[in-house]
Amino acid sequence: STNNTVVTVTGANAIQGEASLTYDGTTLLLSQASPVLKVLPTTNGNDGVIELCGRSTDGSPTENRTQIKGEAEGSTANTKMTFHVENASGVNERMSILSNGIIGVGANGSSADLGVGIHIKSADSGASVSANGDELVIEGSGNSGITIASGSSSEGTIKFADSGSSDAGYIH
Repeated sequence: STNNTVVTVTGANAIQGEASLTYDGTTLLLSQASPVLKVLPTTNGNDGVIELCGRSTDGSPTENRTQIKGEAEGSTANTKMTFHVENASGVNERMSILSNGIIGVGANGSSADLGVGIHIKSADSGASVSANGDELVIEGSGNSGITIASGSSSEGTIKFADSGSSDAGYIH
């Protein structure tokens, strides 16, 4: 194929302009040895977005949108991937993966908010996170906690380990 080729779909198996792109009436398939679907904005500062839409039971096509975005992290060459879902207040970011591997769920996706590991956030607590304990952060604006649920004949356990022992301590 050549650059700037417009592919047209007129019906099942009727794609013109690209042999490795097929459509069977329900599935658009790109098949090659190493296929790539690339969404590239033509203007600096814009995000590449894949948007998936569902239809509500009344047939409205614009409801229930989800988005996956490739976004620049500031003015650097680094990018982050963000996942957005729609609710009554619009399409909002709900999860992010930064270029350095930090994952945020419910956090806003900035390095300052996420710490260095995984940050699960139901609401902003207003608290700062210690650098000695920011690999896993659970944050809420009220009472917050972790539940370990086990079967009736089992135990829930938190294990502690160091370079000398995989069983340096535990809570159960």
